[in-house]
Amino acid sequence: MFTIIDTILKSIKLESNRDISRIEIRLNEYHYSKKTREVLLHVEVILSDAHEKVGSFEYIGKFVLFNDELISDFEHKNKTKLNEYFQRFMAILFPYIRESIFTIANYFGYLIKLPVIDASQIDLDHVIMLEKR
Repeated sequence: MFTIIDTILKSIKLESNRDISRIEIRLNEYHYSKKTREVLLHVEVILSDAHEKVGSFEYIGKFVLFNDELISDFEHKNKTKLNEYFQRFMAILFPYIRESIFTIANYFGYLIKLPVIDASQIDLDHVIMLEKR
């Protein structure tokens, strides 16, 4: 059906000494290459304090498609079907993103520990919002 090829950290923006009270996980966009049958997902994790954005991590998840029906849905841009696939892709991709954020943030003295979540809820129309209580 498909294979995950890579998870690429595109950018990091972090302001120092800021309390993080909200984390938003979103799929911003995707790109499909008919020639290579590759799908690139652009995922952003936005960190905010009580008032404003204080940082973000941007990732690109790279997948290769093998199934003819899946390829056809991407070529015809069937949004309903694409969102179903994106949900599956995010379920596979998010554990890598979660670990990467923890490791990088910890290295720089931040404690950003994302919980284990059902990332299959994320698609082009839905984000996940986590708030500190």
